[in-house]
Amino acid sequence: PSMDTVFMAGDRLGLLANAEQVEAVQQMFLFRFLEHLAVIPLVAGIAYEVTKIAGKYRHIPLVMGLLAPGMATQLLTTREPDNSQVEVALAALLSVLEAEGHIADDTDVSQDVPDALEPAVAIA
Repeated sequence: PSMDTVFMAGDRLGLLANAEQVEAVQQMFLFRFLEHLAVIPLVAGIAYEVTKIAGKYRHIPLVMGLLAPGMATQLLTTREPDNSQVEVALAALLSVLEAEGHIADDTDVSQDVPDALEPAVAIA
């Protein structure tokens, strides 16, 4: 529903006495939206710096304790991909590399694809 519909419903319920109150509420919502929009770069910048510092000093027990809730959440929301997901990801990567000219279209890369169960080989 549009904001006007919401305000008209509030007016019918006797929540808003007159048009001036409706306009004041609309201005308040607009101001709060713009205020939140303006703060996004600041919050993102602070989050980036905190993440960077946390990565640099992650061996310190205090920092590890501060990172623990985020790591626990990550354990709940992420999991290792199964072989079919890895296969799809590699196929997508190879098609992009071919499209960008990093590998030839007729190159047989089936022997170069690392086993999904061997992540150390894939990284090396």
